[in-house]
Order: sequence, then structure tokens, then C-alpha cells
Amino acid sequence: MKNLKLFTTVLLLMFFCNYSFAEIINVPDDHTTIQEGINAAADGDTVLVQPGTYVENINYNGKSIVLGSLFLTTGNPAYIAETVIDGNELERTVIIENATGTTTVLCGFTITNGYCYDGGGGVSCMNNSSITLKNLMVSNNVTETMGGGIYLHETSNATIEDVITTDNACGMNGGGIMISQSEAFLTNVKALNNYAFSAGGGIKCHGGTIIIENSEMSGNVSAWSGGGGEFTNTDFLNMNNVMVSDNYAEGTGGGLVFFGNYGTVELSNSVITGNSGSFGSWGSLGAGIMVGTCTAEFTNVTFSDNFCELAGGTCWVSFGTIVTFIDCIMWNNSPDEIGINDSPTNPTEITISYCDIQGGEAGIDVPASVTLNWMEGNIDEDPLFAFEGEHLYSILEGSPCIDTGIPDTTGLNLPEFDFAGNLRVMDGRIEMGAYEYTTLISTDFTASYTEGLFPFTVEFTDMTSGYPTEWEWDFNNDGVIDSYDQNPIWTFNELGYHTITLTSSNPYNEDTKIKEDYIHVVGWVSVDEDMQIAAQLIGNYPNPFYNSTRITYYLENSGKTELAIFNISGQKICTLINKYQPAGEYSVVWNGKDDSGKNVGSGMYFYKMKHGKKYTGFKKMILMK
Repeated sequence: MKNLKLFTTVLLLMFFCNYSFAEIINVPDDHTTIQEGINAAADGDTVLVQPGTYVENINYNGKSIVLGSLFLTTGNPAYIAETVIDGNELERTVIIENATGTTTVLCGFTITNGYCYDGGGGVSCMNNSSITLKNLMVSNNVTETMGGGIYLHETSNATIEDVITTDNACGMNGGGIMISQSEAFLTNVKALNNYAFSAGGGIKCHGGTIIIENSEMSGNVSAWSGGGGEFTNTDFLNMNNVMVSDNYAEGTGGGLVFFGNYGTVELSNSVITGNSGSFGSWGSLGAGIMVGTCTAEFTNVTFSDNFCELAGGTCWVSFGTIVTFIDCIMWNNSPDEIGINDSPTNPTEITISYCDIQGGEAGIDVPASVTLNWMEGNIDEDPLFAFEGEHLYSILEGSPCIDTGIPDTTGLNLPEFDFAGNLRVMDGRIEMGAYEYTTLISTDFTASYTEGLFPFTVEFTDMTSGYPTEWEWDFNNDGVIDSYDQNPIWTFNELGYHTITLTSSNPYNEDTKIKEDYIHVVGWVSVDEDMQIAAQLIGNYPNPFYNSTRITYYLENSGKTELAIFNISGQKICTLINKYQPAGEYSVVWNGKDDSGKNVGSGMYFYKMKHGKKYTGFKKMILMK
């Protein structure tokens, strides 16, 4: 166990270098429970938890510490499911309060079966200066009020990263996550199948500054508003690369609600689809999104297949709102695309440019008090969605949305890539909607050399056009994939001609290039390939090495063998073998010393073998000290 402590100490000090004298407390080796480990910790310490189920309700007790599973030290995601903190439906599973140090971390656990009346059934974080929640599965937690899975209140620099909240429930707001009066950054967060009796089935944010990237809100339910998420009175909200799908609200905003405080909302590069709402005989508003009393800009967002009963299949715009749609697709939403609330005392302004909107301008019922700026570039044509593969709402060849986005992207702060990871701006133009059209892939490749002496090492370079994201190389013409790298290096250990196959693909298509007899490997013994190889320098292991390495070679026939080490300048520094040897396989160890017995320095070295008069081979190795 001492070796484990030393290993984890070194790794954790690399990650958390602010704590030069941090202690690693192991659970259950040092303390049998997580709470006992926390009680023994001081600010800056790490409590490292071995796999298992811990039926506890833990409290950080105001300490700024790191609490993690073995995921923290290994990066192995299996430890998240294997290390469970079970609240046993007695109290909040994890409480973090008044931890005013620079870093407070919870990482690598499954958090489940928490219950409380007021705020955060799974994880409750309040009055903290800095909080990081990462690589967590937060499931089946319940609160009577806010934040069924996670509750953040008055935290600064709150980070939620690589977290899944699923099947949590609350009696008021934020079934999956509730964030109140905080600065929060969410990335790679999934809110799935959570429930809120009031608002924000997946996520509810009130006040503060919120940034959400590369995240998903799907299958969540709210009994009133914001099935996927509700964001009220935020000073600034930015959402990019977000999927909001198949959420339900009985009132307004089946997908999302943005409302209040005249703050700024930015939503880009996202897909809003399959959201719905219903409220008995009263009906529902804003199936995709509801926006009111704020300034909102929606850029490259695809809205499709959202449904509500009264108005605003894509969006319901309430009073006092300035909203802009740029490069968006609004198609097949019901009962209409945009619904607008009339308020003469608190007017609304809507600007639409370079969008594909079903029904066009004539399909929008504009009250007298609302200003509609119908700008250039708008169209009313079927966007030709793919409806297959991982990205159902990508567009097909021939779509009217290709190259018809706004010509000047200056100032839009567009992300580098679209929703599928393809380059966003190509040939100076962009598409409407969340996806760029990806041209057909044309696979090609080159090699550093196509002919060489055995054993022959070749560096291959991918020359594929069409923005590939995956590569499969077959160097032996046997149908088995040998490399998934874009530009692999491969050593051929058989004489003769070799056929090379590369299949390149992206989320939409793939292409295969076969170059027959592309690589030619000849032996050292003769250009006549029918002659037997007299010898073979197989290689050394390990490589790179620290203290010593073993060099292996094979002799087909008996003869004089010489094996020597050379530095990078070509100077011989050590002779390992210089004698007559019978046929067979041999190995010899080099201990990093020269012929005088002195240790040589770190760096690259070459080893060369001669056997008889017909074979000479050499390879390189790296010594690290």
C-alpha cells in the first residue's frame, strides 16, 4: 500500500500543483468511510476512494479538498460506475458548503439515492469560492424543492464537466441541475430524463453568468415551463453546440425558456427538435423555445419537429424582447414557426436574416406593436434533412441551405466547427442551420518512400479531401485494420510487394483507396528476392529505455557476427558482439555504457549488425535518463 500511496501522490501533485504539501488520504485503507477521510483532511488535501459502494451522506465540512475515485489518477471511466456514494434516501448524498479555498473538487463517482427537502438531493453546493464537479453520474436523487440531482447556490467559478444527470426529480425547479446566482461553466453535460414539478426539467438557472457547451438536454419533463431547461434573470447566457430534444412542458417552452432581467442570451450551433407542450384546454406556447424580456440572438440553430397546441412551434416571443435569428432553419414545427405576444406598453422587435423559415414572412402573424425586420437572404424551401445516421438534421447534397448563410461572418463569433465537428466556414461561406454540408470524401495517400531495404519503415500521409474524421489502414492486404491513425508509421517485415488500403470517412460518407503493389521491400543480401535472408536484426526492447535494453537478432546460417553501438554522429562507442556464431536466434543486453565502462548520455543511438559478407542491418533506439 505504501507504493500505491507514493504513486498516487506523484500523480495528484502533478494535477494539483497549488498544494505543494498536500496529503493523500486513502479510503478505505487509511479510513474506512469517506466521511472519516474528509474529517481527517485539511484544505488542499486529496481523499482518494477505492472502488465500492459507500452508503453515506457526506459533508465537506467547509474544507477545500479534492474528493475523487481512482478515475482521478488513472483516467479510466470504469471507476465512475464502480465507485458509488449512496445516500440511502436519508439526506443529501454530498454537501459542499462554505469551502472558501481556491479549489474544491468532486470527481469520478456515481452519486445516487439522495433525498432532501431544500436543495440538492444528489450534490448540494453553496457559498463556495470555487467548485469543480467532473466525471460524475448523478442519478435517482430527489428533493422537495430545487435541484434534484445538483444544486449550486451563490458559487463563483463553478465548473460542471463531463457530468450526466439522469432520472432525478424535484418538487419545484431544476430536475437535473439547479444553478442560482452563480457564475457557472458547463461542458459535456447531459441532463437526461429528469423531472421538475414547476420549471426546468433538465436544467434551471436563475441569475448569474452561465456558459454551456457541447451538452445535451433530452427526455426531460416539466409540469409547467422549460422542459429541457429554463433560464431566468441571467445577466449573460451563452449556449453553443447543444442538443435539446424530446423534452416536454405542460405550459410554455417545451425545449427551453429564456426570460427576464433584460439580460443577453446567445444560442448557436445547436439543434432543437422533438420538443412538445400541452396544458389541457388552455393549450401551450413555444414548443422549441420561449423567449421574453431579454436580448436574444440565435445563430446557426436548427429547429424542427417541435409541437405545441397554441402558437410558436419554433419560438414563442413574449413582450419586451429583442430577438435576432441568423442562419437558422425553422422547418416542420407546429402549429406555426413563430408566435408573438402583443404588448403595446412593452414592445418587441424581431430580426430574421439568412434563414430558411417555413411559410416565409407571410406565415408570421405580427401584432401592431411588434417590429419585424425581415432582412435579406431568407428563403422558404425544404432544407432536405438527411434523416439517417447519427445526425438526423444534417443536410443533403442539393439543399437550398448550402452556401446561403450570411456572406459576412465578421462579428458573429462563430465556433470553428459545426454541430458534427466539421469546419464551420468553408470557401468563405456558411450553411444555414447547425450543420455544414460535407462534400463527398475522396481518399488518397502518399508514402515517404515506396521502395527500401528490409526491414522497411514507411511514414504514410493522408491526402483525403472532404474533411475525413476517421481512418482505417490495411498494410498486409488481409482485411484486418492495422492502424486508425491519420498519418501512421509502419514497418514492413516481409520481402516483396505490398498492397496498401485506406478507408477514410466522416459522419456522412466514406471512400476507399487501394494501391496495389505500392510498397516494395528488398533484402540486404541481394536484389534477387528468391535468395534466402542470411540474417535479420529484429530489434530492441524496451525502446525507449532507461537503464538497459535487449537487442534480438536471427542468423539463418553460421558465420562471423559483429554487433556495435554508434552515437548520432556515427562514432562507434561500444562493441557488443564480434565473433563466429552458429545459426539461431540470439539476444544481447546493452546497459548504456561505452567500451570503457562509462555511462553514456541520454539521446538517440544506432546499432548495426554485420553477418558474413552479405548482411548488414541497422536500427535506432532512444536512451532516457
